[in-house]
Amino acid sequence: MSYNESETRFFLFDPVLRAKGFDDHSKLRLETPAPVEPTGNPRACVGRDERTPTEIIASIAAHGRTVDAALTRLNALLAVGDRTEGAE
Repeated sequence: MSYNESETRFFLFDPVLRAKGFDDHSKLRLETPAPVEPTGNPRACVGRDERTPTEIIASIAAHGRTVDAALTRLNALLAVGDRTEGAE
């Protein structure tokens, strides 16, 4: 029968230690895994946004214009697709 390290200690060593008088739980330590250092997300942005409210609003407006342009192009492509499907 094969035991892993924890089972070997529990089934083979601990009974012998208890028989020899080491049965006080405060003297016996359980093995615990080594602590793992939290690494977190290495790509996370920790910096503080230093923009003014006016700059934030301008940035949102610029992104809105980008989205509007993309939607206009997408709608134009869909309209061309609808016309070519109807011609078939």
